[in-house]
Amino acid sequence: MKRMAFVVALALAALGLILITAPKYVAPTAQAQEKEGAWKGEVVDLSCYLTAGKKGEGHKKCALMCAEMGQPVGLLTADGKLFLLIGPHEGTGLDDAKKLAGSQVDLKGKIFERDGLRAIEVASVTGQGKAPEPRKPSEGSR
Repeated sequence: MKRMAFVVALALAALGLILITAPKYVAPTAQAQEKEGAWKGEVVDLSCYLTAGKKGEGHKKCALMCAEMGQPVGLLTADGKLFLLIGPHEGTGLDDAKKLAGSQVDLKGKIFERDGLRAIEVASVTGQGKAPEPRKPSEGSR
């Protein structure tokens, strides 16, 4: 009888430990973590960057065209961190960033992280120089 009570108590303790620790490993975070900040880097079109590693001055015209066609854009920092760029509910930060695709920029906003994805809600962005006109679709996209 004592042995059975010990086994049951041990099983209940193990179950309790599992129920206490499992949510932080299984369940998504209830709320995004947010923090205001400023970043420097290149605005990349995520389609070309993620599939083919395209970035930089030689890819600027294509990046502008992809951003104009609605492809998502991100910020690639000098230390290799990649952030999805998102727009605020009010304001033009994301639209301004898309116009600078392929360019080095200074960007201010709020960073959000949820379930492993990092994004910056763009409040303002300034670029180095004027971005060239985007390529026409007949000139190729990648």
